Amino acid sequence: MEKVIAVVVTANRLPLLSRCVAALKNQSRTPDAILIVSNERNNDTAQWASSNDSFYIFPTGDKDPQGFVAGIEWAYKKGYSWIWCMEDSSYPKEDALEKMLEADSGRLCLYNSVQLNISDRKKFGQQINNCGTMDAITARLIHGIGYPLNGIMIHRNIIERVGIPQQKLFLSGYEAEYYYRITRKNNIPVCTVAGNIYYHPSVTAPTYKQDWNYKTDWKMYFCVRNRLCVSKAKYTTKLAAWFNYCGFLLAMAAAVLVYQKTDKLKKIRFLFWPALDAFANNFYATPQLIAEQLKNNLTNPFRDSAMHFIRGIVAVIASLLTPQRKTVDA
Repeated sequence: MEKVIAVVVTANRLPLLSRCVAALKNQSRTPDAILIVSNERNNDTAQWASSNDSFYIFPTGDKDPQGFVAGIEWAYKKGYSWIWCMEDSSYPKEDALEKMLEADSGRLCLYNSVQLNISDRKKFGQQINNCGTMDAITARLIHGIGYPLNGIMIHRNIIERVGIPQQKLFLSGYEAEYYYRITRKNNIPVCTVAGNIYYHPSVTAPTYKQDWNYKTDWKMYFCVRNRLCVSKAKYTTKLAAWFNYCGFLLAMAAAVLVYQKTDKLKKIRFLFWPALDAFANNFYATPQLIAEQLKNNLTNPFRDSAMHFIRGIVAVIASLLTPQRKTVDA
């Protein structure tokens, strides 16, 4: 029998975590194990997890990986067949896992939950086609519809083919990159299981129209840099990915000019730093470095990123111009 593990990512929110774990334990088909991944080291969470028969890990390293990255890798190495991903702020309906497993036909597929608003259960957390409510869904499976990671169930055979999410994509875009890598690059189908209900709080989509603080909002760096990796996973060719990314950068610059109220020129200049790092495949930056350099007006990182990018272009051109030596068998 294939074993299922629920991977719950938490961030020092024990009341929400306890509600989620209680919903997992009350499933009509309970998971074989529950793994709690904390993005913040917290002894209370660790003790609570151990007292509730749950595994607990806290990722460590030079760059703390996203919780789902560490959780999926841990569960895969432990040999679990199905990995059910969720955040502590959400929780499944009591028969969600049973419905999800019933949908499995043995064909490799990424299975998605129907997300309903946790405060108003008549509303979708994530829209499904043109359906306004659950009553409008008539099919048992909605093919081609899925959303990155939260509420997704992944079979280990998918991981064997595709790998795990990219740890280098700190903070932003790693879920979307992994989703597109599964569904677009590897042509693995995705479907939403209509009977699998997952309650999720409403999410306000980020908008670049809102004015951000140039010297303190270091998160913007990762949003811009990681977007190229998402485009590479989403589009079939590198040219299409680069074209899409360049369009994104132009749209960002236009949004800065039109909607930002402060530091417009500095913000446009800032865009070159993460963009050059993206083109050069450079993932060295940390939140501490970004915050420090933004405070100091961004001199060294821009110069270093530009030089790194130029050196990479020169190396590629040199390799193309250098004649290949023929090898002679002894």
